Amino acid sequence: MTTDELRDQQYAKTLQRLVRMETVSVAGDRNTEKFVRFHSLLRELFPNLFDKLDVENFSGSLLMRWPGACSEKPVLLMSHHDVVEAAGSWSHGPFSGDIEDGKLWGRGSLDTKCSLWAMLQAAEELAAEGFRPKQDMWFVSTCTEETDGSGADTISQELQRRGVEFSMVLDEGGFILHDPIGGANHDFAMVGVGEKGCADLKFVARSKGGHASMPGKNTPLVRLGKFMAEVERSALFPVRMNAVTEEMLRRCGRYMTGVSGVLFRNVRIFKPLLTRVIPRVSNEGGAMLKTTVAFTMASGSQGRNVLP
Repeated sequence: MTTDELRDQQYAKTLQRLVRMETVSVAGDRNTEKFVRFHSLLRELFPNLFDKLDVENFSGSLLMRWPGACSEKPVLLMSHHDVVEAAGSWSHGPFSGDIEDGKLWGRGSLDTKCSLWAMLQAAEELAAEGFRPKQDMWFVSTCTEETDGSGADTISQELQRRGVEFSMVLDEGGFILHDPIGGANHDFAMVGVGEKGCADLKFVARSKGGHASMPGKNTPLVRLGKFMAEVERSALFPVRMNAVTEEMLRRCGRYMTGVSGVLFRNVRIFKPLLTRVIPRVSNEGGAMLKTTVAFTMASGSQGRNVLP
């Protein structure tokens, strides 16, 4: 086995250990015990780096500083170590870390223990060589990214309070995708330079309830169903293309042939047409051009024969 193969094998084992530690974040649950255990695992896996870091724990979210040699504006690398719940059936356990056909399975293998591992592994190897960064290097890894984002909010407020300003902030981005837009027959690294915000709304329909054998008209679930159908039919938010999306399409167009290539290479000319067509043919494209609405959770009565 070559040196590179041995290194790759060790990398995989390290990421496996991160994935195998369950760190599901649950909205409203303030118990940080599982995240503190994860912090201990990071210290074990990256000892040379953690020997150099100033580490602060913000209710399960980590703020880490690697002191540099000068006072130039620092750099911030961000990730998160919480993952979403793992309901349903899995061909490999959601925290198994199984490797099959060159793929590592489990929550966090993509979102985003992989990037947390990558940045800490690179820094670990540099620290082992005695490297010291030119300016301060900061690392942030939060435990609430999948729920309310409070960890990042708390840490950003604390950094602002301290007057810390960064020359660069690098956070979770996209993937390297083949043919991300139909006809772009190449590999593309999707670099995210912005992110939309979000708002969670709860809609409630009420009635006097009753027995399902004697239902009235327009019961709560029916009214909510009509409401959801109307929202889906309606164009609640305007469709528009910002400068970043326009530039992305133009660059993809360089590698496309046919009509799509002409449209994308000349996106500025055909912008009115593209803003109408793209949301109709691609959910991903539509999400880049407008505010989206999705109904994700619903509940009614607790009994099959009871009206809510």
